[in-house]
Amino acid sequence: MSEAETLFATLRQSTGDDAVTMLERMVRDAPDHALTKINALDLAAKEGIGEEQVIAALLNAVGLGIFEMSWNVMCPSCAGVISANKSLKTLDRAQYHCAFCAAGYETTLDNLVEVTFTVSPRPNITARSSGARPSIFRRIWRSCCGRSRSKASTCRQENGPSSPCDCRKAR
Repeated sequence: MSEAETLFATLRQSTGDDAVTMLERMVRDAPDHALTKINALDLAAKEGIGEEQVIAALLNAVGLGIFEMSWNVMCPSCAGVISANKSLKTLDRAQYHCAFCAAGYETTLDNLVEVTFTVSPRPNITARSSGARPSIFRRIWRSCCGRSRSKASTCRQENGPSSPCDCRKAR
């Protein structure tokens, strides 16, 4: 049994089987972009699994090292990540400044902070059948539609000047 199989078997003992099966399938088969910045509530709705079950599975997967959790301070104007933090404790500023929008925002937990999950870069978890590691570890900033930041102006032209991208769903 591989390390990944052992970790997912351990995860099944603490979390519902539906959520673990879904996470295991994602890690094995999903395209790279689907394995980064995972929103637990969106994932639950998309997969038709209870929110609490998906959140519990992801949090337990973080504890086992299958996923990493990030607390991101988001710009409400451009939807860019102003600050990525490994823990809530590291959100230590009262105000954050977005260099892209040239604007500052007061940090409010309910409006500007999002929790996302990314598959761990551990080789035994992210190895594909081809043996190649996913390219998500290039850590390129992406707009909400998946375009690179340099193409945000194209998205703005297609979707109107009021926002860099209107495909971002309200959270």
